[in-house]
Formats: sequence, structure tokens, C-alpha cells
Amino acid sequence: MSIWFLLAQPFAQHALLAAALVAVTCGLIAPLVVPRGMSFAVHGTAELAFTGAAAGLVVANNPVAGALAASA
Repeated sequence: MSIWFLLAQPFAQHALLAAALVAVTCGLIAPLVVPRGMSFAVHGTAELAFTGAAAGLVVANNPVAGALAASA
């Protein structure tokens, strides 16, 4: 099994695309977050969003609504 076989798989292509989008987004947001000392707030919001997504999945089968509600 070679690397080219793995890169031909749709899940690997989707993962690489998602990683690229996250990297670009983080690169654009970092200059706004770091100088203001908001890194703890951003980390806390991410933790709450994950917990909210899990709760939304269990309660209403809608993780996106749970994540948005918990983040707000």
C-alpha cells in the first residue's frame, strides 16, 4: 500500500481539505486573538462547543445546534 493509494481515497482528500481550511482560518484569526490575550477564552469556547455538541446529539440528534447553544 503506497501513499498514492491512500491519497486517492475520498476520506483522505476530505481530511486534507478540512485541515487546509482550518489552518487558513487559524492563521487569519491568530493575529486578532493573541495580542489581546484571548487565548484562554477561545480555548474555553472550544471546550464548551464540544460538550454542547455531544449534549445536542444525545438530546435532540442535532450536534450543530447544541454546539452553537453552548458556545453562545
